Amino acid sequence: MSRTLRVVLLGLGVGALVALASVAGVTQGLELRLLDVMFVARHRLHGPEPVDPRICVIVLDEDCFSRADLRLRKPFVFWQEDLARLLEVLTRAGARGIGFDLLMRPAVEDLSDLVMEELDYQALALHEAVKEGPVVLIEHDQHGRGTPGGGQSNPELHGVAADRGNVAFANLVTDSGGTVRRIPMYMAPDGRTRTFSGRLAELAEGQALLRDAGGRWQLGNRTIPTDDGGTTLRVNFPGPPGAGIEHVRFSKLWERILRGDPLAEFRGRVCLLGGEAPLSQDLVSSPYSMMGYSTIGVDVHAAALNTMLTGRAILPAPAWAWSAMILVMALLVALLAAFRPLASGLTGLAFLVVGHGVVALEAFSRSGLWFPVVAPLLAGALAFGAGYVERYLSVDRWRAELHRLFKRYLSPPVADELVNNPRSRELGASRRRRVTVLFSDINNFTPACETRTPEEVIAMLNRYFEQMLAIVDRHEGTLKQFTGDEMMVLFGAPQDQPDHAARAVQAALDMLECLGDLARTQPAGTGFYDVKIGIHTGDVVVGNVGSQARTEWTCLGDDVNLASRIEGETKKVGARLLVSRVTRDEAAPLLPDVEWDSRGERTFKGKTRTMEVFEPRWRVP
Repeated sequence: MSRTLRVVLLGLGVGALVALASVAGVTQGLELRLLDVMFVARHRLHGPEPVDPRICVIVLDEDCFSRADLRLRKPFVFWQEDLARLLEVLTRAGARGIGFDLLMRPAVEDLSDLVMEELDYQALALHEAVKEGPVVLIEHDQHGRGTPGGGQSNPELHGVAADRGNVAFANLVTDSGGTVRRIPMYMAPDGRTRTFSGRLAELAEGQALLRDAGGRWQLGNRTIPTDDGGTTLRVNFPGPPGAGIEHVRFSKLWERILRGDPLAEFRGRVCLLGGEAPLSQDLVSSPYSMMGYSTIGVDVHAAALNTMLTGRAILPAPAWAWSAMILVMALLVALLAAFRPLASGLTGLAFLVVGHGVVALEAFSRSGLWFPVVAPLLAGALAFGAGYVERYLSVDRWRAELHRLFKRYLSPPVADELVNNPRSRELGASRRRRVTVLFSDINNFTPACETRTPEEVIAMLNRYFEQMLAIVDRHEGTLKQFTGDEMMVLFGAPQDQPDHAARAVQAALDMLECLGDLARTQPAGTGFYDVKIGIHTGDVVVGNVGSQARTEWTCLGDDVNLASRIEGETKKVGARLLVSRVTRDEAAPLLPDVEWDSRGERTFKGKTRTMEVFEPRWRVP
């Protein structure tokens, strides 16, 4: 099986597992929270959703209970006559429907006969207003079976509305986390709706809201998009409470009623009457609660009514689209993780995540289509981890092992270059570079070897090279080669080092200092502590030479030979370290603690011109 096919199957497998988990509802809670975030983001980016101008909400505000001039400062049980007057005025103004989201169920125990007579009189007025007007009363299903369970107004008032089919359930569906996002679509025996906002939609349109044989709800010729097989309506909240759908304060409206002002603006409209927070006990959590808004039940019913009348419902994407999106995300991310370096893979993952979020938000904002967000992100995260593990097992582990092997036979910078830059491994891949070359050789190496066994010489050389290479690595030099006891080091290649001359001089001085310390602390004859070093800076060519069967990373140029010959001059002038004028000129500005002793102009084999050489040493305080 090819590696590509293995990664594809891995990505699809991760995506399939997440898709199954998503269908099983594992991510549903987080998806719903992200849906709330999309509501808020849509409102902040695009403002309120379109609303049907016929809908308005009349709220019982705090002024109704605190202002004496409104003549409403009395227990709510004595409001029946006032509410009856409101209903009569709205009916005469031509309102198409009046949603009465209040329960008129006063407790009458231990009241005097006079008070009971007053209540009976007020109840008659309210009964008459409900009987004559398009008033829809609420009841509650407390058992989940579509039958009332005690949540309704007093039997007489309830019966008056029920005779006209104007009693409907006002239940809400609370999702995980206690947030209301849906309403149930109750059905009467005749196939019509018994949902509060649905009955108001019937009055607004003058047509019955019926459920067909396929489980779809039809309002005349219009299909109401529902969820869960037609059992619930996912409410498209047009905005926070008070944004979009008009809110009318009852206290202001009552002032106009007391003055006898005409209410012509309510002609043809559907009004929902409910209590305002914090007076109302009907407070619910909505998608906009995260913005600090208090939502009352009547706001949910108004938003549900608007969803029905505008047809702009929130609908989850089809299961096949939902699953396909998860599978595609997992597949793409797995391929990124398996075939791209970590940094670019993470960049690609971020691009896919942000892109998916933007697409999901735009689809939600423009058409109400709800695409998953959490499940694709989870699939992407798991697929990235799986793809990267596959990459490590099949590529990175092999590359790391190859890198470790290279570093045993090549300088670490060269090993890095060959592993990380494929082009550098090609035959003829070379380039011109300005570098500093350091040659180091052990003094009197041959006489020392004559008195020792080969094993002793190898052991001493290994200790010597271990100390010297540690210093070279510290200054990020590149070991080019060992030739017996000689060592050739480059600074400035293969990685660029603008201060390569200074690095070479510092490394040479540290090497001499280290060997001096060892000579003072180690027994005589146990190591090599006397060396000569030559350094020169110039232009060379670095790269691969050889054949297709065997290549070598090398450094060529006349300046390389000159560095070797400068090393050979050290014995002649009685110095352990010599550098060329070129190296001195480039390194001196960067090494203020080094002093440079001129050892005069020197001639070198193959050169017609002389060159001044210098012996650098640390400046004595």
